[in-house]
Amino acid sequence: MQLIWFLAPTISLCEQQYKVISSQIPAVRSRTITGLDKVNLWTDQNIWDAVLHDVRIVISTHRVLADALGHGFVRMSRLALIVYDEAHHCKKDHPANIVMRDFYHPTLAVHGPENVPHILGLTASPTTGSISQSLSLV
Repeated sequence: MQLIWFLAPTISLCEQQYKVISSQIPAVRSRTITGLDKVNLWTDQNIWDAVLHDVRIVISTHRVLADALGHGFVRMSRLALIVYDEAHHCKKDHPANIVMRDFYHPTLAVHGPENVPHILGLTASPTTGSISQSLSLV
């Protein structure tokens, strides 16, 4: 089953988004995964499989997904959609950009668009450069 993975930069924003998503889409199982869950101790695929069992929407910080991808516990092909809340963070060595730079784009280049999720970037921050320059960052 493919997942929707909603990324937010802080635990408090993850919790806020979880409350909204779970109240607006109660028929779909969603859950947060943050450092408060001691996710750094989830060192076995079986743990990840159990946590994600029957979950359709995951809400986490950028670092959680970057680390899960880096350790191979989650694969790009398992994701249907990645939603970036505060997408303006997706630059340089920020974990938001690590997901795109180190996992999304290489998977796209090797396996094609059918093996990568759709991407939705959200931000309320105005751009600081040209629109095309800002879009290229995402």
